Amino acid sequence: MIQTSTSFIGIIIGSYGISQMVLRLPVGLLANYRNKHKMIMLIGSLSSGCASLFRIIFNNGIGFLIGNLFSVFASAMWISFMVLYMSFYPKDQQTKAISSIIVANNLGMLLEFITSTLLYEKIGMQMICLLSVISEIISALFISLLPKEKTQPIKKKISSLLKVCTQKNLIVFSLLALVQQGVQMTTTMSFTTRIIKNLGTNSMSIGLSSIIYMLSAVCFAKMASSDVYMKLGVRTCITVTFLTTALYCVLVPQCSSVYMIFVLQILPGMAT
Repeated sequence: MIQTSTSFIGIIIGSYGISQMVLRLPVGLLANYRNKHKMIMLIGSLSSGCASLFRIIFNNGIGFLIGNLFSVFASAMWISFMVLYMSFYPKDQQTKAISSIIVANNLGMLLEFITSTLLYEKIGMQMICLLSVISEIISALFISLLPKEKTQPIKKKISSLLKVCTQKNLIVFSLLALVQQGVQMTTTMSFTTRIIKNLGTNSMSIGLSSIIYMLSAVCFAKMASSDVYMKLGVRTCITVTFLTTALYCVLVPQCSSVYMIFVLQILPGMAT
């Protein structure tokens, strides 16, 4: 565990969210304009490896801050993973495609949490970061083997592409997503972890809570392509999402048992 102040940990976590907001739009524009999704995915994979490499070389707060910035850069490339994957599906199966890739993404994070939780005490953070570097190199090799993009680059000006940002529905849903993701990241990934620590538990309990959250996210993400989801409709599902997140925020601070927190971690996973 790196020795750094709580305020600096907040800066590390905060830099991830702010940088995401700055990078997502330009990367999305680049992905649509140039249609070089394989290249963007490759850069993203290698950036993720560089993030872990910096955490190994500089095993302190600064190293983790730089690593987080590389992680943000890698995460911003996620749009190309989605667009390229969805291009292999017909239009009437786009919802199924989105559901499948989100399940795969959450499953990958779940395996990461499980691996880190089980191996942290035995091999330490630096060795876990080394495994991350190796996995990203393997990922880059697999990306290079993917088929080429089917569509051609969009022959439009950047200003023309930016007009999509003025669509009313996009603005409304983006603001809703901003609130939901903001609340969830500051609770599930930060505040809840602090509560678990205050209860006097070890790192295994923190890891287990993250595993339960991700397992819930994997299971409920699969529901997005089910007939039940289609019957409920978007409005009902969004309402349930916010009510679930609100309930989580109310109940977690009241918990005096880590086991109750484990049970409550199902709620943000469902909201995801």
